[in-house]
Amino acid sequence: MSDTPADPPEDINAEIDRELQRAKARWGETFELKCLEGSRGDTLSDEDILRMLRYFQVHGTVYSRVLASVDPEF
Repeated sequence: MSDTPADPPEDINAEIDRELQRAKARWGETFELKCLEGSRGDTLSDEDILRMLRYFQVHGTVYSRVLASVDPEF
C-alpha cells in the first residue's frame, strides 16, 4: 500500500481495527459502531474514525450531548 490520502498507511488501519474490536467487545454491536464502521473510508477520514472510536471507548457513545429527544407519548 502507498501512503496517499486515498490509501492510508497500514498502521492507522490496524489501529482502527483494534479499536473497533475493543469497542465491540465492551459495548456490543451498537448502532453507533455500525455507523462508524460504515462511514470508514467513505464520509469520515481515518483520523476522524479513530478519534471517535477512542471517545466511544470512554463514553459508550460518539455524541457529546443530546440536542433533541422525542417524547414517547407521541
